[in-house]
Amino acid sequence: MKKTIWQSLPDYSADWEPPEKKASDAEVEARFYSEFARESETILRLTETVRDFSRGELLRARLRTENYPGSALDDLHPYCFRIVFALIPRINLREIGWNQLKSEQQKSLIDAFSRPEPAFRRLGKWELIEFAEKFIHPTEPEYKYSDSDPVVRHLADISPRWHAGSRLYCRGIEEIAIRIDWNQGPQAVKKAMEEWFVRHKRGLGRLKQEGKLPDSAHGSHMYHLRDETGAKTPRRKYLAALRGLGAMRLLSGHTLLEAIEITKGSLYSTDPRSQSAWNQGIMQARQTFQELFCFQYEHSLRIRRSRGLPELEEPISHQRYSLRTGKNK
Repeated sequence: MKKTIWQSLPDYSADWEPPEKKASDAEVEARFYSEFARESETILRLTETVRDFSRGELLRARLRTENYPGSALDDLHPYCFRIVFALIPRINLREIGWNQLKSEQQKSLIDAFSRPEPAFRRLGKWELIEFAEKFIHPTEPEYKYSDSDPVVRHLADISPRWHAGSRLYCRGIEEIAIRIDWNQGPQAVKKAMEEWFVRHKRGLGRLKQEGKLPDSAHGSHMYHLRDETGAKTPRRKYLAALRGLGAMRLLSGHTLLEAIEITKGSLYSTDPRSQSAWNQGIMQARQTFQELFCFQYEHSLRIRRSRGLPELEEPISHQRYSLRTGKNK
C-alpha cells in the first residue's frame, strides 16, 4: 500500500513524553535542544554526514578547514555541535529519541549542557589579540548607514559597535578590557566592581532605549538588561516548549481524544474541550523551532543561501500534523 506524504515523514508521535519532575536542569535543557533538533530535516541530513567520525577526527577537521563535515550546523545553531560531539560516532537523530538513547549517551548529552559558557570570564588569547587590534585600529561598523542598499543597512545594524571601550555584538555579547588594583584590597575591588556594574548596566539600558545597540531593528532582544529578565527560569521555558512539541507529535498521528487518552493529563487537561490549549502549545512549539533554527535576519539568510540551506523550515511533526489535519497554521 502506497504511503501518503505525511506518512513518509519521520514519525515521532511515540516521543511525546516530557522530562520527569526529578530531571536536572541540564537534562531538561539537553532534551529541549536535542528533541527540537530532531524536528529539522536539514539538521538530520547534516548530522548524517558526521555519523561515522570520531570526536578527535571531527575536531582535527575543524582546525584544518572551514568546510569540515557538518560545518553548516554552526550556521543553524551554535548548540548543534554540542549534540553532535555528545552522540558521535553513529549519531542517529532520525531514528533515536531521548528515551531510546543508551544511558551513557544520555549522560554524555547531559554533561554537554552541564557546562554552560560563563556569563562573565576573561578573554582568551586570540580573542584578546583581536579585541586589541580592533580597538587600536577601529573600523566598526564596517557598513555605513548612509548606504542606500537595505542589505548593507541591515549589516550595519548587526555589526559590532564600540561604546566607551566596549565592543558590543548583536548576540548580546560585550567585550571590555578591565584593570584591577588588588593593592587596595578585595573589599575595595568588589565595591568598585559593583559600582561599575550598576553604572554600566544603566548606560547600556539607555543605549538600548535609544536604539543604539547592535540589532536595534529587532529590539536588541539578546541584551537582557532589566532585573526581571534573563535566564532566571529557563527550565520552565524549556518544559513548556517540550509539552507543546509533545502535543504536536501526538496530534501528527492521533486524534485529540486519542492523545488525551494516551497522555492522561501529563501534557494538558483531559477535558475534551481543552483543544485550545493543545493548539496553543503546538503554535508555540512551532514558533520556538523557527526562533532556534530559522533566523530571519538578512545576514543569517545570506549565509544560508551560500551554504545551500533552506531559508525557512517547518518542524517535521508540524508538517505531518498539517498534512494529516489540513491545518497549516
